[in-house]
Parts: sequence; C-alpha cells; structure tokens
Amino acid sequence: MIQRSQNTVYRVNWLRARARAKRWHEEKDIVVKEMEWVIRTFRYMERGWRRRGEESGDNKPGHKAYAAKEEDRWNGWAEIAKVEFNKVTGEKKFV
Repeated sequence: MIQRSQNTVYRVNWLRARARAKRWHEEKDIVVKEMEWVIRTFRYMERGWRRRGEESGDNKPGHKAYAAKEEDRWNGWAEIAKVEFNKVTGEKKFV
C-alpha cells in the first residue's frame, strides 16, 4: 500500500513540474514577442517623426530640426533595445 501511494505522489509531482515548465516556456515566448513589439513601436515612432520632418517643409527649420531630434531619439531607443534584448535572450534574435 505504501509503495502505491509513493508512486502516486511521484507522478503528481512530476505532472506539476511538467505543467510549471510548460507555463515557463509559454511565458518566455510571450516576453520575447513583447520585446519584438517594443522595437517595432520604436521604429514606428521613428518613421512617424521622419515623415513629420519631411512634411514640415523648408520654411519651418525649427520644426524640421525638432522632428530630426525626435527621429534620432526613437532610433537610439530601438538600437539600445535590440542590444539589451539580445543580451537577455543570449541570441542575435533582434537585428
């Protein structure tokens, strides 16, 4: 009787550990996707500021300069995010 209950305990613990590992892998996949979304958002904002700078025209140099500064800022954040996310994942996933 004791042998049977020990096997049951081992099986239950194994199933719990397996479920925990599956959740962990699922969470990792979600975090990697969120990293991709962050970079895409930064690139989207960069393109938006580039477009604003191009649309501001030559008669508004202050607007053009501000847009260029913001475009640079979003590009910098995207590059930093790629480097840091690659460090975290241990891969060259974000190029």
